Amino acid sequence: MNNKIKKGSKDKKDKSQNKKDNSQNQNITITDWFYMTPSEINGKSIAQLIEEECNTSVELWEEMNILQIELSNKVTIDFEPMNLNFKDPSDMEFINSRNIHTIFSVYIASGVLEEEFKNILKVILDRWEGFLCADSQDFQPAYSSNDL
Repeated sequence: MNNKIKKGSKDKKDKSQNKKDNSQNQNITITDWFYMTPSEINGKSIAQLIEEECNTSVELWEEMNILQIELSNKVTIDFEPMNLNFKDPSDMEFINSRNIHTIFSVYIASGVLEEEFKNILKVILDRWEGFLCADSQDFQPAYSSNDL
């Protein structure tokens, strides 16, 4: 499933319905993640922080609240906002118990948490808290600022 951002069009499907259980094999690649935070933020805020603090170029589609980071090795990482209304009650319990106010679907083209992205993610997490978690049945693996 490739969710590459193309200017002017965007697939708006609910990724919460496409969960996969990736927790059994730690050596597999994971392309679909969530960034969850108790802060109320938008794509523009994330893009500005990354450009200022990480000296990394970010493409922003402000009207859609979508951004794309291109790492130095040309791997792209897309952030797309999501609604907080997951269908599964246990997912909603997970979100509510952590006081989550903003969720971005994060697509990592390579399926690998590159060191360069870990550094960018740490800057994001240090500013707005939260965590990056896999789009899986149990949201694992998950990474907070302390894990990077």
